[in-house]
Amino acid sequence: MQNQISCLAIENNLYSIIVNLLSCALRPEPCANLYKLKSYFFMNSVLNSKSRGFSLLEILLVLGIAGILFAVILPRAWRARSDAGYNLIRQAAVELGSWGLEWSERSLTAQDEDDTCVLNHYVDSLVGYTGGKRTAAIPNNWFGTLNTLVPGCRSNGSANPVTFGVAEIMDQETQPRNPFTGLAYLHAAHDGSRREPGLLYLASLLDSDGLNNYYFVFTGAEATSASDWHAGMGDGIPPTFEGLRNGVFVARLKP
Repeated sequence: MQNQISCLAIENNLYSIIVNLLSCALRPEPCANLYKLKSYFFMNSVLNSKSRGFSLLEILLVLGIAGILFAVILPRAWRARSDAGYNLIRQAAVELGSWGLEWSERSLTAQDEDDTCVLNHYVDSLVGYTGGKRTAAIPNNWFGTLNTLVPGCRSNGSANPVTFGVAEIMDQETQPRNPFTGLAYLHAAHDGSRREPGLLYLASLLDSDGLNNYYFVFTGAEATSASDWHAGMGDGIPPTFEGLRNGVFVARLKP
């Protein structure tokens, strides 16, 4: 008699259990109904543990619910993790953009009196990957081998090179890191020589007003190359203006 009552109770509550579980899975905020569901299973197991084991219906019910949860929750959890990573990349781009402008202003202030460089020259020397490469053969001034601003606006050219990069003015311990690789952005692994998710590239395009627009673009987990930019930022170097404006703004400067 007790077994019949237990099975009947499970059948009567099956619909409400599934509805509660789905509502918990589809809503990001905590769900109080989940605690009710856990309490139900706990009390049900206590009442029946002394008299019998789990029935086939109960096992199938648990497996079915588990399947529903995995099918609904796991894709959402993966997307949430990826979205969080892309938000961290954007934050890193904002921080690196600020340091890049700080370095450019310091370099401008420190240049010789005979030099004719303006702020745009120094910011332009940062175009490329934060791993220290503008192209495979040409370095930029994020870190590592430095660019001497060729053809240059410094009076002595290569005899008057840039003596420090952005990395030298940043705290090495607090440099922003790529959430997908765990490495600091000012690292040779991020020089664009191979495809990696989260690569940051400072791009520049001249607009119709004759001003250089600087934006960071970045690769996503789905990138097929080191210049396959994420979320509408386009493909190739440099990106189009439409794609560039989906990136992270850094500066708009007169050449």
